[in-house]
Amino acid sequence: MALDADLEERVCQIERQEVMDAIHEREQALLPVYEQIAVKFCELHDTPGRMKAVGVIELNSLRAGSLRRLAQLEALWTDDKAVLSWMAQQNEQLEMKMLKLSRENVVQEVFEVMTAGGNTAKVATAGIVEGISQALLTLSAEEQAYVKDLIKSTLKL
Repeated sequence: MALDADLEERVCQIERQEVMDAIHEREQALLPVYEQIAVKFCELHDTPGRMKAVGVIELNSLRAGSLRRLAQLEALWTDDKAVLSWMAQQNEQLEMKMLKLSRENVVQEVFEVMTAGGNTAKVATAGIVEGISQALLTLSAEEQAYVKDLIKSTLKL
């Protein structure tokens, strides 16, 4: 590289250090690009179609159905219209999965906060209870009854 040759020509330690710093700075600037290239290479390298082509897998294996679905998904994500069509067809299932993931996320957050220990757990638990209380004030009587029943049955009160 030009910087390596430049470094060899330098006599002064200060100049060598400047070049070494320039090399390090350039490496740090290029690192994210090389990481993206490596990830993309891996993604392209280990596709079901590629694995079949090099004889790593046989489509008549037990995982043939899974591999075929992966290959279909691989093709699907390269076509925007196909993706949008698939999403429209799967709308209800996608919405249910999103709601499930959202619920699981909230459960995990509340669990982590309430089991943090010390004052953090006490303050967080009080905040959660206060938030529920304030939210109940904005709900209809029917919605309040639903939430109260849900709390009683979940907490086994």
